[in-house]
Amino acid sequence: MGGPNAALRRDMEAKGIDLALSLQILEDYNAGLYDGVKPVRAKGVPAIDGHSVVAMNDKTEYALPEAEAEARLAGLGLPTPDTARRVPAAGGGGRDLVFPRAALVELGERLYTRTAYGVLNGGSATSYADRKKNLAFGAEAFEALATGFETLAPLCKDRPKGLTPAYLNPDGSPGASFLALKMRARLVALERCRKRYGADFGKTGPSGAGEGANAGEGGEFLPLFQMASVGNRAELEESYASYEKDPLLGPLAARLGVAPCSFRTGVQPMISAYTHSEEGRPKRLFDRAYGAADTAIALPGGHGQC
Repeated sequence: MGGPNAALRRDMEAKGIDLALSLQILEDYNAGLYDGVKPVRAKGVPAIDGHSVVAMNDKTEYALPEAEAEARLAGLGLPTPDTARRVPAAGGGGRDLVFPRAALVELGERLYTRTAYGVLNGGSATSYADRKKNLAFGAEAFEALATGFETLAPLCKDRPKGLTPAYLNPDGSPGASFLALKMRARLVALERCRKRYGADFGKTGPSGAGEGANAGEGGEFLPLFQMASVGNRAELEESYASYEKDPLLGPLAARLGVAPCSFRTGVQPMISAYTHSEEGRPKRLFDRAYGAADTAIALPGGHGQC
């Protein structure tokens, strides 16, 4: 299959499109390699069966054979919660270790040092500002929220989803971004854990690589990683830098002695849009964006590249 002409190639390169990847996907599609892929369609909401889906409440308990539970905790470098209790095994011949809700909460918090938080920042908030997509919820629903939509839509267009306002203030001004709220929640959780489990909880940072960075509670607290794209990485980094002075984040981060947010980043290449399925096969690189010849559209490849 022939590649793009020189003018289209220059346009694709200027937009950060990975030409080799775009052509490979195109070749595979036209060869029929994706013909067997069926869209995933939800059939319903899974039932609360007490095994795969568990209802958490004040009476929730989880039991394991004592030896198995202690081995798992030791393997993670975690102490047995004080609220766990040992009882005779239901089937006899040994004891179980029972974890009530308070113990499960404690284990969850202590596991923050062995858990990462990922953000898919490759795409933009197109759907947030798209009137047609929002009208799909129903004209009456859209009309009820139209004022907020008209205010937020210009603030969302072409921006990374996470950097768009999560709400409007009572005076109509944009509130904090989704990512800023997530980063504050992370800092609040760290402060709570240090009060409960000691001032050294989660103090190993990215520079503490090696075994210590991943062992027990000495590891880094909820390290962050993201998938960005060549089209938005600079905007993301600029916003993260501003969090040092953000009143929601800066003072709390300084008190804890950590950065408001520090992401490990993978940069996602963009791919080209292709001709519409209505044009049939073989598909081609779409080269008439906005009616201009030799003009491509750059799109994020998808969450699978995270």
